[in-house]
Amino acid sequence: MLQKKTTAIIFFSLINVMSTLKSSQPQDLAIEREPQELAEFPELTPPMLENIRRYLKIHKAFPVIFTGYIKYAAYYDTRQVLGLRDDYVLFAPDRKILDPTGKDINAKGQGDMSDIESRLRATIKGPKVGNAALFGVIEADFLGFTASNLRNIYGATPEFLNIFRLRHAFMQLDWEKYSFIAGQTWHPVIVPFCWVETISFNGGIPFEPFSRSPQVRFTYQNERIRIIAAALSQVRFFNDGPEGFTAKYLRNAVVPNLHGQLQIKMGEHRLIASLDYKRLVPRIVTNKGFKVRESINSVLAFLLACLEWQDFYFRTKLTFAENGTNFGMFSGYAVHTIDPITDKRTYTNIREITFWIDTAIKIKNLEPGLFIGASKNLGSSKSIKLNVTDNAGMILERRVFGIGPDINTAFRIAPRLRWYVKKIVPAAELEYTRASYGTLTTKGKIIDTTPVGNLRFTFAVYYYF
Repeated sequence: MLQKKTTAIIFFSLINVMSTLKSSQPQDLAIEREPQELAEFPELTPPMLENIRRYLKIHKAFPVIFTGYIKYAAYYDTRQVLGLRDDYVLFAPDRKILDPTGKDINAKGQGDMSDIESRLRATIKGPKVGNAALFGVIEADFLGFTASNLRNIYGATPEFLNIFRLRHAFMQLDWEKYSFIAGQTWHPVIVPFCWVETISFNGGIPFEPFSRSPQVRFTYQNERIRIIAAALSQVRFFNDGPEGFTAKYLRNAVVPNLHGQLQIKMGEHRLIASLDYKRLVPRIVTNKGFKVRESINSVLAFLLACLEWQDFYFRTKLTFAENGTNFGMFSGYAVHTIDPITDKRTYTNIREITFWIDTAIKIKNLEPGLFIGASKNLGSSKSIKLNVTDNAGMILERRVFGIGPDINTAFRIAPRLRWYVKKIVPAAELEYTRASYGTLTTKGKIIDTTPVGNLRFTFAVYYYF
């Protein structure tokens, strides 16, 4: 009841602020030109962009624009899956678990309906700051949160759905060739204007890195190039470690997550290259009580091509990741050595490579599309210490950390169809995902694999406003 009252208070407070701002008619607002990033948020679909541009033209003195969408989704899986939010966010089919007669316990379908993806965005135009246009964004949905970054890896964890959850909260200053962002928004590993456009909310996970992060970001751009430099932290998109999924490992490292990116423009097409670095501190004290300085450095790099025409696009991305758990990728890290006296440890990355293609064509009011993704576990460059287990296979001490450390390969193909009927968009998607589970070796390699597959059918209806 308290949560419902709090949500209602927040909602009506926003409406009250909107009314107050509308009546005050503030002057000197930075509305002469749209923010550089306006068309680069995947949530800002064509119907929403049309609303914003019409509103900018008619109500130039009104500094707050509300947009968003309501989404109803129904989905069915042919087996149990590895996922988030009551499996609304699908990662992969769950592994085979055999009963005493040899039957696969997870070979059981499931289905559900959900509207938790529905969201509200407020875009706030601010006063000019010198020659810079100022605006801000606050956006939330109802996906809530989970006590862990991903359930069903080491057992189910509590999830709290239908709770108003912050997605974006940032301010942006735009000059002619420079921009500055401070706040929480997409991690630069996501390039919103060149992203996966699946019906499924997973957005290409685990083949496409996915994260929103508090950050400061500087961008330089001209007619041909865009250069991005950012420093970031973690909120709700964490790395795994001895204490589970938490931002503590990055906080204790002191050094923020660092990112650099180069975008090359060729008309409507772009080529993008990026490098991401982070340092984690898994522990500051050993199991034997000794203070230690332990750390592990990891990188992520990608190449992305975006080929855009008026009614057709083709996008493809190749990603190499070390310990990409905070991006929802099948990778991680593990203990490499253990000092027998102090229990001080060194660590090594578990690496992965992913590749995807996303394409769509607009045919009048219809937009068929196709997503294809694949991933491969590359193991570790050093030997690893495996988890300590009892005779029944229960984990007594974790020494391997990450998402899907026993998944060798994964593959997905997902055809889809959208039908644009003014501001209503019915959509459907078939999503087949296959993952090969196996046994992790001391080299971080996975052997003796067994493939499992899941077919998900999703039907959704969007109402954009």
